[in-house]
Amino acid sequence: MLLISVITACNRDFDTRLDTSVIPDTTIHQASSQNKVLYVVVDGGIGKVITEQSVRDNVYPNINALAQTAIFSGASLTDNSNVEATTYADMFTGVRKAKHGVIASSGTNNLNQYKPFVENLLAANANYTTSAFVQSEFIYNNLVKSAVSRQLLTSDQTVQAAAVANLTTTTSSVIVAQYTGLKRAGETDGYGPSSTSYLSALQAFDTFLGSLLKAIKSRSSAASENWVIIVASNKGGKYTLAENEDDGSDFSNTERNGFIIISNPNFNLDYFPVPDMREYSVNGTSPEELGPADRQGALDSASARIYNLGTSGNYTIQFKANISNRSTNATIPAILSKSSASSGANPTNGWSFLLHAGTNTNWSFRVDNNIANTGPSYELGVWNTFTAVIFDSAGKRYTRTYLNGVAGARTDISNRSLSTNSSLIIGGGPSYGANSFRGRIFDIRIYNTALPENHIRANYCRTFVNTGEPYAENLIGYWPGVGENSREASEKIFIDYSASRRDVKFGAAAVWGGLNVTGSANICPVYPDVELNKIPFSVDIPRFIYTWMGIFNVQSYQLDGKLITPTYRSTGSAN
Repeated sequence: MLLISVITACNRDFDTRLDTSVIPDTTIHQASSQNKVLYVVVDGGIGKVITEQSVRDNVYPNINALAQTAIFSGASLTDNSNVEATTYADMFTGVRKAKHGVIASSGTNNLNQYKPFVENLLAANANYTTSAFVQSEFIYNNLVKSAVSRQLLTSDQTVQAAAVANLTTTTSSVIVAQYTGLKRAGETDGYGPSSTSYLSALQAFDTFLGSLLKAIKSRSSAASENWVIIVASNKGGKYTLAENEDDGSDFSNTERNGFIIISNPNFNLDYFPVPDMREYSVNGTSPEELGPADRQGALDSASARIYNLGTSGNYTIQFKANISNRSTNATIPAILSKSSASSGANPTNGWSFLLHAGTNTNWSFRVDNNIANTGPSYELGVWNTFTAVIFDSAGKRYTRTYLNGVAGARTDISNRSLSTNSSLIIGGGPSYGANSFRGRIFDIRIYNTALPENHIRANYCRTFVNTGEPYAENLIGYWPGVGENSREASEKIFIDYSASRRDVKFGAAAVWGGLNVTGSANICPVYPDVELNKIPFSVDIPRFIYTWMGIFNVQSYQLDGKLITPTYRSTGSAN
C-alpha cells in the first residue's frame, strides 16, 4: 500500500470550509464567492505509476504535497472504449457515453442535452466564469465553448504560460489546463514505470504543477479564496505489467487505469489504491453448517411462486456450495429445492438439486417425479459452482447441468411441470434422506433466461453480480448469502438483491459464523459495486465542482457521477 505522510502542521477552523456531509436547503453555497477550482487534465496519466512515483517527494514534490491533503485515487477506471473524446466528455459532463453520446471526436452527440459543467455553471450564476487552456480540439470546440477566456494551444509549455498568466491577473471561478506531455512520451517511447521518457515527462509535469500552485499562492486575493486543485487523467496508457502485478481484472487494464487528486489544505488524505483482486476475498457471515432441518432457510410458498418454472420457458439456477459431508449411506439429500414431498429418491413436482451419497461424487437436477439430469462429479471440501439451465428448443424442453462451467448431458423434460405449491428451501428440502448432508452455500442466483454455455464457462467462478453486467437484469432471485444477513437485529436471512426482493428466512437454530472465500481454481472474487462506488472516477468530477461552487440542485443535469465527499482535518487552537 502506498504510504503518504500527512502534514502535521497546526490546524484551525476555516470559515470557508465546505460542508458536503449535509446538503443545505439553499442552493447558495455558504462560501461560493470565495471557492475556486483549478482543474488540471493530464492525458495519459496512469494511476498505478502516479501513485507509486508520488512517494518520491524529492523527484515529484508537488504531486506529493497535493496528495497529502486530498482525495487521491490510483484506481479510477476510465471508459472501456479508450476513445479520448469519450473520456474527455465524461470528465466535463458528469455523464457517461450512453447519455452524452460521444463515441468519436467527430459525428453526432448529445452534448446539447447533457451539457459540460462550464455551460451549466454560467447558467446557474452569471458571475461564475471559466478560463480554459487546452490542446485538444475536441475539448476546445465542444466542452469549454462557454469559457470567458479560452485558448487552443500546442504544447505543455504554452499551456503553462497561459494558465500562470491567467491565475496571476484574472478572477476566474474555474480554470482548466490540459497537459499532454505524458501521452506524447508514452506514444513515442512507451508508457509505464520502465520508460525513462515517461518518467521524465512526469517530472516535467510536476514542475508545471508547482508553477500553478505558486501562482495561486501569490494572488493578491489568496488569503480570502478557497481553492480546490483537481488533477485527473483522461485515461492511462498501454504497457505490459509484470506477471506478479496482473490480476486479470479491469484494474490491470493499464489503458483504463486513470488517477484523480482532489486537494485542499483542509482535506484529510483519503487514498484509494489499485486493488489486487488476487488478494481480494469474499468476507462476511453466513450459516456455518447447512443440512439439519432446523438450520434450513425457507421462502414461503406464496412468495416463492415466481420460482415455479412451469412447463415452458427459459431459466438458469446457479449457486456455490462447499460440501463437507454428502452423507454416508444410500440417501440422496436435497441441497436447494422448490419441490413437494419426495417419492423414494425423487421429489414430486417442482425442481430440486440432490447429492448422490456414499462414495458417489455425482449430483443431479431433478424435476417432476423421477426425471433426473445428472451433473459432472464434484470434490468434497472445496467450493464448487452448480448450475442448471432450463431451455426450450425445437418444440421441446430440456435441462442441462454444469459443474464449474463444465457441461453435462442434456435431458428432455418436455411436458414436465417445474411448478409446485411449496416453499423454496436452501440447505435441504424433500428428498430421500433429507438433511443428511453438511455444507455451506452462498451466491444463489435464479435467472429468467437460459444463460449461454460460453457465458457460464467464462463466469461461473465470479462471486458477485454488479449492476450493468450481462444478464444482471434477468435475475429474479439473487441471494449473495454473505455479508449483511438481516434487515432487523432479530432476523437471520439471505437478502434478495434482485428486483424481486424476496428474502429467505432461517430458523433460530441456524448458527451464523464468519465466511472468507479467497480466489482459487473455482472462485474468482469480484469487486462489488458497493466497494467500486467508493472510488472516485473522472465522471464524478463535474458533480464535485458543482457542489464546491455551491450548486446543489443538479437533478436536471441527470448526472451519472456520484457525490464525492471529502473528510476534513481535525480542528484545534492555533499554535
